[in-house]
Amino acid sequence: MKKMFLTGVSVAAIFAAGPALASDSVVNQNGLGNDAAVNQTGSTGDTDSTIEQNGTNNQANVTQSGDNNNVTISQTQSIALGSTDPSNEATVTQQGVDGDLTILQEGDNRATVTQGEASVDDDGLIVQVGLENSAELTQEGDSQAAGVLQIGGGNTATISQTGAGTDPAIPTVEEVLAGEADGAGIAQLGTSNIASITQTGLNDGSGVLQVGDRNTAITNQAGISSFSGVIQTGTDNVAGVSQNGTDGYSLVLQEGSANTADVAQNGGDLSTVNQLGEGHSATVSQDGGAISDIAQSNEAAGAPGNRATVSQNGASISTVTQLGQRNSAGVTQTGDGNQSLLDQGGPPPAEANKIGDSNSTATIAQNGSGNYSQASQRADGASVSVDQDGVDNRSTIFQGAGTFNPADENGDNAVASVAQTGNNNVSDIQQRNDDVSATVTQTGDANDSGIIQNARFGIASVTQSGGSNESDVSQGTAARGADAIVSQTSSLAGIGNYSNITQSAEDGYANVTQDGEGNDSNVSQSGANSAPPRMEAFVTQTGLNNESDVIQTITGAGALADVDQDGAENVSTVSQHGNAEAYVSQIGDSNASTVTQNVGSDGSQAFVSQLGDSGSSLVTQNAGDNTATLTQTASSLSAYSEITQGGGSNNSASVTQSAEADSFVTQTGNGNIATVDQSGAGALSTITQNGTDNSAQVTQASASISTVSQTGIGNLAIVSQ
Repeated sequence: MKKMFLTGVSVAAIFAAGPALASDSVVNQNGLGNDAAVNQTGSTGDTDSTIEQNGTNNQANVTQSGDNNNVTISQTQSIALGSTDPSNEATVTQQGVDGDLTILQEGDNRATVTQGEASVDDDGLIVQVGLENSAELTQEGDSQAAGVLQIGGGNTATISQTGAGTDPAIPTVEEVLAGEADGAGIAQLGTSNIASITQTGLNDGSGVLQVGDRNTAITNQAGISSFSGVIQTGTDNVAGVSQNGTDGYSLVLQEGSANTADVAQNGGDLSTVNQLGEGHSATVSQDGGAISDIAQSNEAAGAPGNRATVSQNGASISTVTQLGQRNSAGVTQTGDGNQSLLDQGGPPPAEANKIGDSNSTATIAQNGSGNYSQASQRADGASVSVDQDGVDNRSTIFQGAGTFNPADENGDNAVASVAQTGNNNVSDIQQRNDDVSATVTQTGDANDSGIIQNARFGIASVTQSGGSNESDVSQGTAARGADAIVSQTSSLAGIGNYSNITQSAEDGYANVTQDGEGNDSNVSQSGANSAPPRMEAFVTQTGLNNESDVIQTITGAGALADVDQDGAENVSTVSQHGNAEAYVSQIGDSNASTVTQNVGSDGSQAFVSQLGDSGSSLVTQNAGDNTATLTQTASSLSAYSEITQGGGSNNSASVTQSAEADSFVTQTGNGNIATVDQSGAGALSTITQNGTDNSAQVTQASASISTVSQTGIGNLAIVSQ
C-alpha cells in the first residue's frame, strides 16, 4: 500500500551526508573525550560496525550477536552549543540476523536501538540534529523498518515493532519515511514534541510528522495491513490512534493549537480527522468496516473549538463538518448501510463567512440498516436530535439560511427533534428563522412527515403511530407565533391517516388528532389577526375514513373552527372569512356538515351537532351578526337541514330535528329570527324570510309539514302542529 505521508523530507539527502559502510569494525574518533565500545559476539557471518565521532564527549556503544548485522554511527559537533559541551550518546544492541542500523547525530542527543533475538532483516535509521532530542527504537519482529528524524530540541520519539513486519518484501527506511511503504516513521521539527509508534501486527504502516512545539502523537497498531498517519502543525496538539483488525486506515491532520483527536478502529475501518484552528476535539470509535470523516475549523483568532464524537459498529458512513465555535456533534450508528451527513456551519467558505456557527448541538443515533440522516445547521444555538431505529428510514433537517450571505444567517435557537421506529419512515424538517421548534415522532412503517417553517416563533409537533400516516405542516414566512400539532394513530388496514396544515398568519394555531384508519384532515389558515390572537382550528376525528377540511382566511381579528367527528365516514367542511366561529360535532357514521361564513361576516357563529347516522347540514352566512345553530338528535338517519343567512344583520336561525326530518331556512334582511323544532320521521319545515324584523317559529310532530314565507317588514309567524 502506497501512502504519501512525510512529504518534503528528503531522506536521500540525509543518507548522502552519512559515511560509507565498511566491513568488520572501524572506529574513527577525532577530538577529546570520545568513547566507543564495540562488542561483536557469536557472529557466524558478516557483522559490520562503523563508528565515526568528531567533537567532544561523544559516546557510542555497539553490541552485535547473530549473522550479517550492520551498524553505522556518526556523531559530529559542528553547531554552536553554548558554554557547555554537549554529549551525544548512541547505544545499539543487535541479537538477530541481518539487522541494519544507521545513527546520525549532531548536538546533545540520545539514541537507543534494540533489535531482539527474534528479529530478522530489521532496518533502522535515526537522524538527530539539535539539543536534548531522544529516540528509542525496539525491533523484535521480522522484516521491520523504522526511521526517526529529529530537528530541534527536547523532542522524544519511541518506536516499538514486535510484529511480523512486511512480507515478503523488505521496505527501506527511505520508503517508510516518505510514506511509500509499511513500517514506522517519525519526523519531528520543533521543540518538546512527543511521538510514539507501537506495531504488533503484520504489514502495518504508521507515520508521524510534527512541525511545531509540544505536540503529542501516540499510535498503536495490532492488526494486519493497517495504516495510520498523524500530521501536526502548530503547538500543543494531541493525537491518539489505536488500530486492530485488517485493512484499517486513519489519518489525523492538526493545524493550529490545543486540538485533540482520538481514533480507535477495529476491523477494516477508515477514519479521517482534519482540525484547523484552536481547541477542537474529535473522538472516533469504529468497528466493522465503518467510514468516518470529521472536519473542524474556527478561523477566528482565539475562538473556542468544536467537539465531535462518532461511534460506529458496522459498515456505515459518517461525515461531520463543523465551522465556528462551541458546536457539538454526536453520531452513533449501529448496523450496516447507515449514513449520516452532519454540517454545522458549513465547510470553510469564502471570507464572508469564516466565523460560522456557534453553540449548536447535533445528536444523530441510527440503529438498523439502510438508514439515512442529513442535518445542516447554519444557526447559533440550534439543536438537532435524530433517533432512527429500523430499516431504510430517512430524515433530513435544515436549519438556518440557504445562502452563504451573512445577512441571511437566520435560524438562531431553532430546535428540531426526529424519532422514527420501524421501516421506511421519512421525515423532512426545514426551518429558516429565529426561535422555531419542530418535533416529529413516528412509530410504525412508512410514516411520512414534512415540516417547513419560514417564520419566527413557529412550533410544529407531529406524532404518528401505526402505519402509512402522512402529515405535512407548512407555516409561512410571516406566521409569527403559528403553532401546529398533529397526532395520528392508525392500524394500517385503511391506508392510514392524512393531515395537511398550512398557516400564513401571525396568530394561527391548528390542532389535529386522528384515530383509526383512513382519516383525512386539511387545515389552511391565511391572513393576519390583530390583538388579541385568535385564528385557531381544532379537528378531532375518531373512527374510519372521516374527512375534515377547514379553510380560514382573515385579515382582522377572529375566526375559530372546532370540528369533532366520532364514528366513520363523516365529512365536515368549514370555510370562514372575517370574525367568524364554527363548531361542528358529529357522532355516528356518514354524517356531512358544510359551514361557510364569508368575508365581512362580522360576529358570525355557526354550531352544528349531529348525533346518529347519515345526518346532513349546510349553513351559509354572509355579513352581519348572524348566528345559526343546528342539532339533529341521535339516530337522525338522513335528517337534512339547510340554513342560509345573507346580507343583513342580527340574523339568527336555530333548528332541532329528530330522525328523517328536513328543514330549510333562508333569511335575507335585518333582525330576522327563525326557530324550527321538529320531532319524528317525515317532518318538513321551510321558512323563507325577506325584509326586516321578521320572526318565524315552527314546532312540529311526526310527519308534519310547515311552510312559512314572509316578505316585508315586521312580520311574525308561529306554527305549532
